[in-house]
Amino acid sequence: MWAFCLCLGELDPSHVIGLYPNLLPEDFRKQLDYPDALPDLDGAELERGILSLIDYLTEVSRSVEALMSFNEFLRILERRLKIQS
Repeated sequence: MWAFCLCLGELDPSHVIGLYPNLLPEDFRKQLDYPDALPDLDGAELERGILSLIDYLTEVSRSVEALMSFNEFLRILERRLKIQS
């Protein structure tokens, strides 16, 4: 889990998703803590925000995939080093 947080700069994606209305269950969203009141997004502003959210979540997904691939590489390398010794 520490690597996941490190990869994302310790930012929980659910906090970013929670900035947008109706994307998280209301009970869960109420548990999130923000330093200021959430903006009221609608219309074109909401559409631009959702497009930015998609870009952000795509990058998060890529970062997690890269981290998982790197961890798998390390496991393979570790096994090979054990076999050689």
